[in-house]
Amino acid sequence: MIDQIYELVQALAKSGRTILVVEENAIRIADMADRMHLLDNGVLAWSGTGQEFLSSPEIFATYLGG
Repeated sequence: MIDQIYELVQALAKSGRTILVVEENAIRIADMADRMHLLDNGVLAWSGTGQEFLSSPEIFATYLGG
């Protein structure tokens, strides 16, 4: 079911629609995201593109325990 939801989100985004997704598993949505914003205790801690997010080891180490 979750995979179907993400397929729908991706199809909607490709059609030119703006989609807001709040997701605790940021890695799952990053490859679809034009923009990402990371909150830390309600404070904006980082903003960038999905690709910047995926290629940033600092983000993983600091906020995602990676």
